[in-house]
Amino acid sequence: MTLQVGGLLKHSFSDFPGCVAAVVFTRGCNFRCPYCHNPELVLPPAEQGAYSKPVTEWSEEGVFAFLEKRRSVLDGVVLCGGEPTLQKGLIPFLHRVKAMGFKAKLDTNGSRPDVLKQVLSQSLVDFIAMDFKMPLAHYEQVAGTGHEGSASHLESRLEESIRQIKQSGVPYEFRTTAVRPLHTMADLVEMGQWVSPTTPQGRFILQPFVNGNLLDPDFSKRAVPFSRSELDDVKSQLQVQGVRCSIR
Repeated sequence: MTLQVGGLLKHSFSDFPGCVAAVVFTRGCNFRCPYCHNPELVLPPAEQGAYSKPVTEWSEEGVFAFLEKRRSVLDGVVLCGGEPTLQKGLIPFLHRVKAMGFKAKLDTNGSRPDVLKQVLSQSLVDFIAMDFKMPLAHYEQVAGTGHEGSASHLESRLEESIRQIKQSGVPYEFRTTAVRPLHTMADLVEMGQWVSPTTPQGRFILQPFVNGNLLDPDFSKRAVPFSRSELDDVKSQLQVQGVRCSIR
């Protein structure tokens, strides 16, 4: 089982806190978030259309050959997507990364708690980031209907992933891309309260929406970003309640 690699960012100083890291992008996703900036990784080629960016081809062995050459430069490897937990080769890939002496970070949408449980039980990651997209009751507004199961099934799986991450002992962050009309300020406060990271190993991150090469090109016409002062207000409300919140 090999990983379906969709791209490689050779150096990043911002994707893995405290580490200089390579970022490995995987192909395929079970969500259809309209503001996604990686349609070429999410959609099958026949559905991508003219708006998608070209994908630089990397094989799994090519990635490991690169990592071998950069042992002295890199501290860690970030695995993101797409959605990495859809990959049958995820667990073997992470084992190889750890065997090389690198730290590993997993970025996930939280839809596969069964896979997340395997990753955590085998101590294969040193940091986890989960995209927390909406209040749970409204998740399909942003995730679409391409995921497995009903809306209630999705909600229960997301709750389980959040629980596992918070109890893992691994540093983590839940991050939300804040944008109208998907969110109100009250939504953002509610979401921070719900995940409620209150210990030094956890954070709730607010990410301002950035327009660009989106999965849904029409979303850019109706998207209204929150101002920095509005996000600061959300952050202040949460911090008063003990929630560790920051703005990226």
